[in-house]
Amino acid sequence: MVDPWFDPIHYAYLPGTIFGVTVGLWGGLFGVFHFYRQFYSWLFYSGWALLLFAIAMLMLGVFALSTGQPYGIWYGLLLPGIQGTIMMPFFLWMVRWRRRENELRTIAAEDVRAMN
Repeated sequence: MVDPWFDPIHYAYLPGTIFGVTVGLWGGLFGVFHFYRQFYSWLFYSGWALLLFAIAMLMLGVFALSTGQPYGIWYGLLLPGIQGTIMMPFFLWMVRWRRRENELRTIAAEDVRAMN
């Protein structure tokens, strides 16, 4: 058996917890700031960074599984990696969709102002 990368009893929950809390904060910030143009690029690119982090955890979890790491190590990396890789593209699509909706609402408001 190979030596574990870290103590799976005490630290196996950390990757999933850190990723989940970060995505939750990102979602909360998206809910607050999606109306403001200056925050759109920050929200979009930080979402891409979270997706890349999820893919990295997924690859690291697969590597840990293939090298014979204990269950707590590969599962603690693989589960949030799979979940983030599946869910983050949907969240990024939602960011783009809300941005388009806000732009159309702005254009419609400018048209109404121009008519008056």
